[in-house]
Amino acid sequence: MVIFRNIFFKNLFLLILICALIITVFGACTSTSERDINSVDSVFESPACMGFELFAKLRKHGSKYIFEQYSTQYSSNEPWVKLNDRLPMWFIGTEYKCLNDTKENWPVQCCKTMNEELFRFFTPKSMFDIGIVHVANPFGNVQFDNNKFITAYNDAYKNSALNVCEDIRRISEKTTKISNRYNNILSKYNEMFNIAKKRVKINYYNKSGCWFDKKELKNKIQVNISKNNLPYKRPVFPELTRSKLDELIESIDNYYDTRYSNSAFFKKLQETCSFLNVQCEFQKSMNIDYSLEYPSEVYVNNTNFAVPIEVIVNTINIRNMRPSNIRIRDDNLELLLSEGIIYLTNLSNRYLSLDNVAFYYNNEISSIQNSLDLPPHATKIEILFSKFRLKSEAISFENIDETKARKININYGFALKYRIVDLNKEITLYKTKKYNLFNLIRSNKN
Repeated sequence: MVIFRNIFFKNLFLLILICALIITVFGACTSTSERDINSVDSVFESPACMGFELFAKLRKHGSKYIFEQYSTQYSSNEPWVKLNDRLPMWFIGTEYKCLNDTKENWPVQCCKTMNEELFRFFTPKSMFDIGIVHVANPFGNVQFDNNKFITAYNDAYKNSALNVCEDIRRISEKTTKISNRYNNILSKYNEMFNIAKKRVKINYYNKSGCWFDKKELKNKIQVNISKNNLPYKRPVFPELTRSKLDELIESIDNYYDTRYSNSAFFKKLQETCSFLNVQCEFQKSMNIDYSLEYPSEVYVNNTNFAVPIEVIVNTINIRNMRPSNIRIRDDNLELLLSEGIIYLTNLSNRYLSLDNVAFYYNNEISSIQNSLDLPPHATKIEILFSKFRLKSEAISFENIDETKARKININYGFALKYRIVDLNKEITLYKTKKYNLFNLIRSNKN
């Protein structure tokens, strides 16, 4: 019974320890807080300065701190501080519940951000350190010690005898002046770009000598206006690092004087911003062959510029060309084709009966059967020209200009078969005429 009791309490004690370990181990995970700074007792002895950003690397040298290097950029893994506002440029939040060990075989994350140079120190927080049992590798938090950092910064600032604000003010004035000049040029360029879109002027020039329909081209043109690629990017801070602040300031001065302050930079920029690129495209037109002439760029250094686009019609393609009006007649019957409608008029005092109408075009014939009685001196609108089935290729012509059109002649006409009813006499009315293609084009224009 005694042995059983001893085993029971011994196992109970081990069970409690195991439960505590499980709670501690699996309740601990590595996390980080937002960027925060612990309560501050120390104060900075140097002023804060707005403007051009300068950074210094804070190092311990013997028993004192110094600024080892000065730069226009920084590394977040090293003790770089911004001289403008004296802020550390590395992570200063808290790393919670991590293991104070460098081994990687633990079931929880080892502390990653402990670094004396970055004023990040481990603080034990594990229950094993407060009475139950001691563990060689406790859990805890890694925190940034702001007081130690400020003390070190003040020491380095004092030992370096800096005049930071004056240097930052002088460099900031120079960089601001350069940036403002750059932005002013760019702003005007963007303004001219927006105006140019409204200044597109399209002119049509007809070199074919033949009429064409401008409406066909009106919505086919696409004009694209774009800005030039600037020769330089927007002014940027140089990437410079020096062992002394006055050497860095001198290097920054020289950098801007060499790259930006000379007239060559802004002269080239101004030249580039005086022009806009122009591209022009047309959708393919079935009936007109054309070429485009337009400037590849347009000068916009004044408010009166225009973007001229010239559409030059070289030749035209003609589809289904025919006379708009054709009239044939004999003593009894008249046929008039006008605006796509065929009018038939009985000129006699007798009834006429129409049997067939045929259309002649460029050695081709299309006919329709049509039984129609015409009283004396009557006119009837009985036939739409669209009822004729025509071969389009017979009266279509490619790449026509005035010279070619004047050399092409085409025959058009009609034939009608009709009867005089009371005489039962069948008569044929047939007539064709030769038309010049150029005159047809010109008459269709009117």
